[in-house]
Amino acid sequence: MKIPKSIYSRLRHDPIGTLRLVVRYSVIDRLMYFEHGGYDARRYWQDRFLRHGFSLLAVGHEGLSEEDNRENYFSARAVFLDFCAQHEIALSSAKVLEVGCGTGFYTGTLRDSGVTDYVGIDIADVFLPRLRGDYPEYEFLQRDVTADPIGGCFDVIVMMDVIQHIVSRSRFRFAMENLKRCLADNGVLIIAPVGNINKKSGKLFIRLWSRDDIARSFTECRVYEPIRYGDGTWLVGIRKAG
Repeated sequence: MKIPKSIYSRLRHDPIGTLRLVVRYSVIDRLMYFEHGGYDARRYWQDRFLRHGFSLLAVGHEGLSEEDNRENYFSARAVFLDFCAQHEIALSSAKVLEVGCGTGFYTGTLRDSGVTDYVGIDIADVFLPRLRGDYPEYEFLQRDVTADPIGGCFDVIVMMDVIQHIVSRSRFRFAMENLKRCLADNGVLIIAPVGNINKKSGKLFIRLWSRDDIARSFTECRVYEPIRYGDGTWLVGIRKAG
């Protein structure tokens, strides 16, 4: 994966901090969170959220600054909103599920888009009390989409910057079946980032799944042409047959 220029800049200006980050990714995280076939995702994200608080470093790229992460997130949000506009997805009248609500970045985007019927789930419960206070009209639940059955039926399911943190194929399949089961007829799943090929990362908690991986889980559904999301990644939409 191409390393952003800002990481090179960080290496020049903070070599010790950058080295510590590399050591944590390559050694400490593996000692603390490794499990056969993957990692202890609930514990990992609980600890990471506590470490960074409501900073975007909690959910974004720990090797970037808060400013760089914010720039990346706003660029990704523009892609998400363009996709919704292009395919005439009426968010204001939809029942919406957000998978991996994290700090609430997309929760705010969805509220600004007129969403009134919303459920947000996250594997860790660190941010949920604050999100319930900030968005009292919404429902927030601690759920692991790769292990916990998700109830309900939703017109739109949003899964932004979550799929790459599912590293086990069996958990990936469970998550896709979980989402397909609670997606309403004619409903749309919006998911990113997706790669051209299935690619494992050197990091314990990252694996890039391909559009074909997703399409195999959604046979008899319409898979839209992907749109550019990031460096070598795409946003994919799937509409369930009605």
